[in-house]
Amino acid sequence: MDLNTFRTFSTQPTYGELVLGKRIKPQPNIIKGSYDSVEHYLSTQFWLLRDDFVSPLRKGVQEYIKCSNKSENFASSEIKLCSRINFQPAAHNGVQICFATEDKDNKFEDSKFLMQGSLVCFTCNNFDTLLFATISGSGNKNCQQVLVKFCERCEENIFANEYVCIEAKAFFEHYNHVLKALQDIKTNDFPFPQYFIQVSEEHCLPLYLRCQTSMVSVKGITGDCHFDLLKLSSWPSAAQLGLDDHQLVALQAALTSELALIRGAPGTGKTLVGLKIAKILTENKEAQNRKTPILVVSNTNFALDQFLVQALKFTQKLVRIGHSKQLKLDAFNFNRYKGSMPQRLNRLSRQDIIGTTTTIAAKMRSDLACEVG
Repeated sequence: MDLNTFRTFSTQPTYGELVLGKRIKPQPNIIKGSYDSVEHYLSTQFWLLRDDFVSPLRKGVQEYIKCSNKSENFASSEIKLCSRINFQPAAHNGVQICFATEDKDNKFEDSKFLMQGSLVCFTCNNFDTLLFATISGSGNKNCQQVLVKFCERCEENIFANEYVCIEAKAFFEHYNHVLKALQDIKTNDFPFPQYFIQVSEEHCLPLYLRCQTSMVSVKGITGDCHFDLLKLSSWPSAAQLGLDDHQLVALQAALTSELALIRGAPGTGKTLVGLKIAKILTENKEAQNRKTPILVVSNTNFALDQFLVQALKFTQKLVRIGHSKQLKLDAFNFNRYKGSMPQRLNRLSRQDIIGTTTTIAAKMRSDLACEVG
């Protein structure tokens, strides 16, 4: 198979992959050396990420197919399974799942079972056919109502048969938006190709230090500090900034590099350094004539909320995109904005910080790129 077809290939698994056991083998990630092109890089990342989702699901389906006694409680580390499923037309739109009476309570005790955005597949004939769908709404769990949206037109009469439902334990929506973003990235719009494709080790200053002043002001432990970002000898000490020596080196690298990667074990102060970076950039925004916001992207809602709550100590011009459990961030949620989507998005450009998760960032990639700049 030509792996360059990634831009048009389905992000969801296929019948051949799950039931027939076929695998589209991705190329390995290049750890040392450069990629041939942006297209080569995007193709490699697409197939690796897709395989990361499909392989465990294929393994679980194959285990179930080979299971000699499917009536027993089938257990798998790769998939979640529910038998005796029926479909009914939903009250408003779409199709809803109906469980066998004795299965209802057990399934809904697991809060991660049939979450909105999950990929599920159904078979009523021992995998002669397989229907793919996504959970489009969880409805009212007290009534055991789950809405599904089929990925393709159903040729069989779904209301006349009883089905087995299989769900991947990995959350499909997280993968799907990133996969689609990889498919949609235009070669000419790819960010930092000199680092990610050519693997350049050349140190380049960030654009704001090439065009504007490198002098900044920072509120230190003992008072205000004024120094030149490009003259490390003029920087305040780590203690004055409330950091240790390693954290200071990370801060200096982040503020004077076009691209910086800060790594560290849990508890070493990565969030602290990130907040210090955001604080310095925010408080010197006007002096450096920077008009675009800082985009903060996190893998989890918890880590993002933790960061943004601390950021409220130095700015109120903040927007949280996506669901948050932090009451302190309610007033700053993007859903509070009124007006059309273009009007709401336009307001993002006037903020200091925009916070979102990787999933939503992938989903809104084009919009965020326009507003963040």
